[in-house]
Amino acid sequence: MLNFRHLGGEGNPPMIILHGLLGSSRNWVQAGKALASRFNVFALDLPNHGDSFSMHDMSFDAVSKCILEWMDERSIASPILLGHSLGGKVAMCLASSYPHRCSALGVVDIAPREYEPHSQTTIQTMCALDLESIQSRRDAEDMLQDAIPDLGFRRFILTNLVRKDGLFAWQVNLTALLHSLPNLILSPMTEHSRYDGPAIFFKGETSDFIKPEDEIVIQSRFPRSHLTTIPQAGHNVHSDNLPMFIDAVFRFFCGLPV
Repeated sequence: MLNFRHLGGEGNPPMIILHGLLGSSRNWVQAGKALASRFNVFALDLPNHGDSFSMHDMSFDAVSKCILEWMDERSIASPILLGHSLGGKVAMCLASSYPHRCSALGVVDIAPREYEPHSQTTIQTMCALDLESIQSRRDAEDMLQDAIPDLGFRRFILTNLVRKDGLFAWQVNLTALLHSLPNLILSPMTEHSRYDGPAIFFKGETSDFIKPEDEIVIQSRFPRSHLTTIPQAGHNVHSDNLPMFIDAVFRFFCGLPV
């Protein structure tokens, strides 16, 4: 079962938010509540993340089908899909494979191409952490300092650390993600797939996840797409510059014909 958070906006057009690798719906609570003034917002936990089920062979198509089942259970026909990083790849796959199930697409700081497995070292570091020796979250933060020196990223990783029966454990299924990583670094698009609906790509000004040469690929796969750069933002666009991100989302999606 896919876990989700309903962040408000009942009666508004539906919007489904998909988080990035090693994240969860928790990362989108603030942005989702802001978006709920104009959309009926649901933030999902992807498989192997948050409180959702585990999936050993995680692929874009398999996750897309899980999301379609979740939509069918709630009679959500054709929502706006808004995905960040890995969630953006899933959203691209779902929109291009099942275009009638996506009214419009938003992709946050990721392009439709293959990426280097930059998360492999992070996941291996998390797997190697001696959880039995941890007495507090501060212990875990200190133990990860050398391997993950960036404090912000380290604290993001530690949002996955939870207590179970008095002991610390990873909420995210690291074994399944490590196994699935070769699938997840690939392009979410097949050779001839495309999405002809309205789409917008949000790039963080200081992020290099969307490169200048990616713009041609984006336009070829998403011919009705726009690319907008959010200033003073890195990869986590929605948290680095929340006001400008929300404004850009509203300007694009609320300006579409009903």
